[in-house]
This record gives sequence, structure tokens and C-alpha cells, in this order.
Amino acid sequence: MELKNFIVFADMDGTMLSDWDRGPYVPQRNIDGIDRLIGEGGAFSIASGRQYADSMSFFPRHFFNAPSVHANGAVIWDCQSDSILKQTPIPQSCKEELVEYTRRFKNLWLAAADEDRIYELDFGDERDGKLTDCKRPRTSIGDFFARDFLKACFILGDPKDMERVERDFAAMECAGSLNSSISSPIYFECYDRGVDKGLGVLEARRLSGSEGRKLVCIGDYFNDLSMLLAADIAACPANAPEGIKDVCQIITCSNNDGAIGELVERLAEL
Repeated sequence: MELKNFIVFADMDGTMLSDWDRGPYVPQRNIDGIDRLIGEGGAFSIASGRQYADSMSFFPRHFFNAPSVHANGAVIWDCQSDSILKQTPIPQSCKEELVEYTRRFKNLWLAAADEDRIYELDFGDERDGKLTDCKRPRTSIGDFFARDFLKACFILGDPKDMERVERDFAAMECAGSLNSSISSPIYFECYDRGVDKGLGVLEARRLSGSEGRKLVCIGDYFNDLSMLLAADIAACPANAPEGIKDVCQIITCSNNDGAIGELVERLAEL
């Protein structure tokens, strides 16, 4: 099938990017594949939990020709003008319950993302500044209450606690106003009930005028599930868990070997 008939959205971590211990970086095979897709009339962009500026810092040039989806669907950016097309903050009414739950467990952190970056919340106790997963700026709980944020993320000190966090979140009053997803073994993310990656890529396709194109989505983890289910063609890299592979029609090489490049090659052969 001709590549002009496709619009492709790719996840970043574990899909577009190599493993963290290798950089992370974008394999050249991915850049070549995106160039080919766009050069032959197709459309391409990303759908990530990352923020826009952070995501785009991995690319040598802003060459996507469709809107990009960030914060797991809470914000959609116009990549041509570097401007926001749509954003949906988490409800103010949910913030206090998220903070109070985090206070109860000293091996749990809370992060929050606006349209620009992700912050670690300071709780004024021994946990402050002790996160080791990555470096991020810190902000106060008062700032979290005062400003709009697009998503919140529980960060676990021990992946074994994920089942408890899932169970406890389901029992919270705010769970009725929030969607949630597990984006890594230690990240439990939540955002407005009307937000997920699937809805985000459908809206981005509409905004790009590409509703006549087949929607192709590729992702590696459970926060990608909604967009994989929304896609006409769902794909994942070989490093994805079985629960993700089960819903995909195409399984490519691993993220370290150029999964996006192989996906474009496979689409051209359909």
C-alpha cells in the first residue's frame, strides 16, 4: 500500500527511543523511516507521556507534519507553529486527595506536569530530593494547588507496591473524575476522565485533516493501550509485554534497533 495512505503516531520511551542505559537516543533507522513516510506523502507524529519540548529535544529538526500528543493525551501541539491546539487539565477537586494519599506513604512520590515540564512535589519530609529515576525540577504543594496541571503521577520507590496503588486509587473519590494508566513498573499516571492517548491521536488526526488516512499507532506499554485499540493498524516493538503484543497486528524489532523504521518498511509492503 502507498505510504501516503497512512498517518502514524509513535510512543517515545521504549518505542521511538533506545533504552535509557544507551542514551536514550533516536536510532537513525527511525529518522530514515520518518523521512521516507513523509517524503512519500504520509503523515507522522508522536504520542507520548513526555511534554512537547522534552520530546522534540530528541530530534535534529522539527519535521513532523501532524499534531503531536503529549501528557498521555492531555495536550495536543501544532508541531509547525510550536503552539498548543488543545489542553485538558486535571480537575482542581482531585488534587487534595492525591496529595493526602502520597503523604501517607514515605516510599511514594507525586509528580505533576504542566505543558512545559514535569515537577517533583516537595512534601517537606525526608523523601524530598531522594528520587533517583531521573532529574526533574521540584515545586511546592501550594503551586500544585494554585496552577493548572495536565497530569499527576505517583512514582513508586518499589515496583512491588503497584498493585496496592492501583487498588487504593480505584477506591478514591477522585477516581470517578480521572483516567489512569501504568506507564512503567514505577509510574502510575492519572489525568482528566476525558483524556487518554487513544482520544488524543483521534483528535490529532482530525486536526491534521487526515481522517481519510489509515491510523497506525505503535507503542510498547500499557499507557499506549488506548491508542493501539483506537488504531486501524496497531504495532509494538519486540520489547513490549505480552498484554500489548496481544492487541497488535505488527510486531517490529526492539526499540534499540529502529522499531519506527521497520514499521514504515512493513507498511510499504501491505
